[in-house]
Amino acid sequence: MKVKTIVFLEPPYKGISINCNLSYTDSFSKRMIRVCTLQGLSDRPSETYVSFSDNNGETWESERKIATYVVNKDMVTRYSFMPWLDKENNILFLFSTEITMYHDEVLSGLARRKTFYQISKDRGYTFTKKKQIIEEGNEFDEVHYMKNVWYGRNSASIGNIPLKISRNEILIPMYYFPLSDDGGLYNPIGAYTYTNVIFLHGFWKNGYTKLEFQSSEPLTIDPFLSTRGLSEPATEMLSNGELITIMRGSNDKRKDLPGYKWVSVSDDSGWTWSKPKPFTYDDGEKIFSPASFSVLYKHSSGRIFWIGNISKKNPIGNWPRFPLVIGELDEEKYSLKRNTITIIDTKKEYEKDSLQLSNFSVYEDRETKEIIVTLSRLFANDPKDWTAPCMMYRIKIE
Repeated sequence: MKVKTIVFLEPPYKGISINCNLSYTDSFSKRMIRVCTLQGLSDRPSETYVSFSDNNGETWESERKIATYVVNKDMVTRYSFMPWLDKENNILFLFSTEITMYHDEVLSGLARRKTFYQISKDRGYTFTKKKQIIEEGNEFDEVHYMKNVWYGRNSASIGNIPLKISRNEILIPMYYFPLSDDGGLYNPIGAYTYTNVIFLHGFWKNGYTKLEFQSSEPLTIDPFLSTRGLSEPATEMLSNGELITIMRGSNDKRKDLPGYKWVSVSDDSGWTWSKPKPFTYDDGEKIFSPASFSVLYKHSSGRIFWIGNISKKNPIGNWPRFPLVIGELDEEKYSLKRNTITIIDTKKEYEKDSLQLSNFSVYEDRETKEIIVTLSRLFANDPKDWTAPCMMYRIKIE
């Protein structure tokens, strides 16, 4: 694999980063949507802009602001967005997460998150009004909006790229903050946060105008194996019809523990999952990886690729978040083919160890068949300076 690196967009001013998520708007044309977010504080997006291209991303229309943070007395509400295309049905989604925080403190928002979706059937020219994702059933409402979740006590978030299961069903990878027996947030090690993974099955109804949601059984792990539980499940369908998910783990507060990604498999379309095991190379060696985002992506060739951070030695919590690599998945072993691993980007000799190559987006270029990764290249020179461009990495699959 060969990687071409491009500065896609520069930030509008110093002290801010820009990160963009791109998607095609339908299954046949070169029309694209670009959702770009500005951020200058950890986990607190400030403004979001949307733009469209009719020529495969060569040029873009003028951007339009779709969100900014809102202050209401002691509470601050922030918004994040993700476009995603249901290719079979030519329906473009715009998912959004709404987080409300007391005095803008991140941890105070763990109990106040809601997820919404809008759809477009005309390639992004118009969208429906946003609709909260609420599980189907009499017990569920805007507060108790899915299994194990009650807004104001705990909450859930979209954790990764949705997946089509069949013509009428999509699967949304989620994570949630579980409750303890005393009603507070469960966090037995006292790590930064603690989460379980769960999957929402969305079934199209009413002529592909509405989704009805049902949740899977939760995926959990012993906190003495992963101190922050499981999160951000990268999920894909294998050629034999099984589903595989590779989840973020952590050794936060317990640096003596190994830091891994964790893999699980489902043979019933994502309703139940196998006991999580460490993600390995195809020779069986366990892969060191920090607590960071990763993606499974099925290329048009049918090959599945994993994109994420790999560490030479045991990581400490979230760090280091370099290098960022891509490698092909061994579908029979549920592992990473070592001889396919290619570095997408990594720290240069003169850069700081604070460099962060994470929280990226992925799509395939319809003309070149390259896998495209976009991310905000954070903290290369100063761990406190949020000034960062959005990079684009064009990966030629060989």
